[in-house]
Amino acid sequence: MHDVRRAGTKIGDRVLVVGAGPIGQFTAQAARAAGAIVTIVDLDKRRLEVARQCGIAAAVQITGEGTWAELKKQGGFDIVFEDSGAPVLDLVVGTNWGQGL
Repeated sequence: MHDVRRAGTKIGDRVLVVGAGPIGQFTAQAARAAGAIVTIVDLDKRRLEVARQCGIAAAVQITGEGTWAELKKQGGFDIVFEDSGAPVLDLVVGTNWGQGL
């Protein structure tokens, strides 16, 4: 909830949540409650089904690097939350994301 607020998440923002474990599930719900359009991704389709049951319509199973390319084709995301703990951020936002921070 704290990170969703710090990100300034608002109605209509396109939010990507990477990781559908307990922290990712809560982040997705907090962003949805703030009015965002949420997409959640994970390797585990059971976790994605839980997200769907809780109202997250866009739940995408990661099947390889092609999944990231498909997500990028959908258009940009205003906010990305990395809640998987895996080293995947470069695949989501590119390898130069840390420059200039």
